[in-house]
Formats: sequence, structure tokens, C-alpha cells
Amino acid sequence: MATGANIGASISIKLRDAYHFRLHPYGDDGLEINGVNGTIEDWREILLPLLLIERRGERFVDQRKSKLDTISRQDTSVDDPAPDG
Repeated sequence: MATGANIGASISIKLRDAYHFRLHPYGDDGLEINGVNGTIEDWREILLPLLLIERRGERFVDQRKSKLDTISRQDTSVDDPAPDG
């Protein structure tokens, strides 16, 4: 669980009309989201897959971009004429 005191700053995030999140950072390693406390690492384990973000070492990679690049390459290969054989 997160340790430390509430830093006092909070962030409100509204996604579309249906989702509203309230974030409260705690200490150096804690975060409260809508009243649920956890470490930053715990929240990463939960949220990154839902946001289609993958952790590779110290980097975070947007999986949506990788999937779109793959789809684009497949689309262009369909348009290329087949070699005469």
C-alpha cells in the first residue's frame, strides 16, 4: 500500500461524459484513484494494459501505434501488384 502523507494536489480527469477520475498523489510512490490507494507500480500493472501501453525496460510503448503501423504495412502490401511468374 501507499505510504506517506497526501501531497495536497489532486487531479480530476473526465473522459467523455461517463468517466470521471479523481487522482491524489501520496508521497513518492503512492496514488489514490477515486478513494482506492495503491503504489504507482500497482496502478501501472492495472492501467497500462487497459490503455494499450506496454513497458519495455524503462520505456513505455504505445501498442496502438504499433498495431496501426502493422495494419498500414499490410494494406500497402495488398495494393502492390503481384510479380509475374
